[in-house]
Amino acid sequence: MRVGLICVVLVPLAVGGCGSVGGLFDRDRSASAAEAVPTEGADVVEAVVVDDSVEEGVAEVPVALPVSGDTVLGTTVAALGDPAVPGLWMETPLTRREQTGQVRYQASSVTVTLRPTGGDAGSGSRLSLLAMQALGAPLTDLVEVTVTGAQ
Repeated sequence: MRVGLICVVLVPLAVGGCGSVGGLFDRDRSASAAEAVPTEGADVVEAVVVDDSVEEGVAEVPVALPVSGDTVLGTTVAALGDPAVPGLWMETPLTRREQTGQVRYQASSVTVTLRPTGGDAGSGSRLSLLAMQALGAPLTDLVEVTVTGAQ
């Protein structure tokens, strides 16, 4: 009984380390491919793994979004929002509906998706990590920004 259990556990581990069956235990061979790259002046060949797959769940950020309007909605004090939520967005009480708007901080501006918070006008806003970085705003500070969009 012990010998059978040892064989069941150790044999796959031992075989998995062999170069001749290296691809036997790979889950997705289509996501990566190995290329042989000769090293200059040597008989050694390096294997380079090339991964050209797109990571699931990663959204591409558009470069330029059309702004919903050109009305200055007001100024607000913004802090860093949830860094786990990707994209260019701002949660703010200055809008009552989701729309595309412009946020200005000092000499920089960025187009973001404005999301309503439902709070009072002076309750503050939250900017995405990507938006804070695009504005050049310090991530740990509260920053005063001007918000432009449609009313």
